[in-house]
Amino acid sequence: MHLASSRIVSLLLVAATGVLAACGGSDGKAPGWPEGALDGQGDSRVSWRATERPWIIGHRGSGKQNGAQIFPENTIPALLQAIQVQGAIGVEFDVALTSDQQVVLMHDPHVDRTTECTGCISEMTLEEAQACRTRDAAEEIFVPSLADALAALAALPVRPLIMVDTKIGMDDCPIPADSAEEQETLLGRGVAEALVDAGVDDIAAVQAQGATLLAELRQVTPRPITLFAKGGMDEALGVAEQHGFAGVAVGLERLEEGGIERARDGGRLVDTFVVNAPVDLSFAVYYDVDVIETDDPTDLLESFRD
Repeated sequence: MHLASSRIVSLLLVAATGVLAACGGSDGKAPGWPEGALDGQGDSRVSWRATERPWIIGHRGSGKQNGAQIFPENTIPALLQAIQVQGAIGVEFDVALTSDQQVVLMHDPHVDRTTECTGCISEMTLEEAQACRTRDAAEEIFVPSLADALAALAALPVRPLIMVDTKIGMDDCPIPADSAEEQETLLGRGVAEALVDAGVDDIAAVQAQGATLLAELRQVTPRPITLFAKGGMDEALGVAEQHGFAGVAVGLERLEEGGIERARDGGRLVDTFVVNAPVDLSFAVYYDVDVIETDDPTDLLESFRD
């Protein structure tokens, strides 16, 4: 981890200890953690339907607050900001493979939008990706590896929900493997091994647009919540039912009452994104979704308190 990024992370961790202690967070519950979230399975693993309201998590790490971008998306400071400062139960972030088949935090196939580098993440080595400074940051913040991000989350005095969104769509970038299927296998295995190594696979959920990826993940560890995240609700639920995945992740505009009932009947989780406006929150709550991804957890949590 770069020194500047490491300094920001250290400061946030120190601040978190005081903030969370004041909020009673030292017993394993983060501010915003729904009552009953750790009770459903009786073994301290996360459970979604034992809670009375949706889980609020930071989308892409949620570096935003009150409309302002405090930290760049998919960076360690953004992940910690959502949990420590904004009170989210956890964070969603995106991961992709590098050319040497390592896992880093990155949403787009190209790094141009979010960093000062150019080109495809699939054509960069891990070392090259980690040398890319993110855009619009007050201090130097660099692209993190999945291992570094998980280490920072594991060091928190609370146990957040860790939602990993795997990216396999490449646009015009080359696949960092011999085939698309091998890419899914390598990414699924890489994510699973990182979660196990960090000791957080019991509080993790993994989204994927490919069943092969989630199947490979389960070969390494069956503990993470597996979410199929491609297509509309009917398509996604069909794949989830066929392969025994725990649920689906669908865009807010694709929620539908019949799909929600089908998910409930099958005991499956529904994650939705991106919920920012009050009308969107009302829509998500009406459909009784389990997890809500938002760019500003503070605003949504305030709405529930009101």
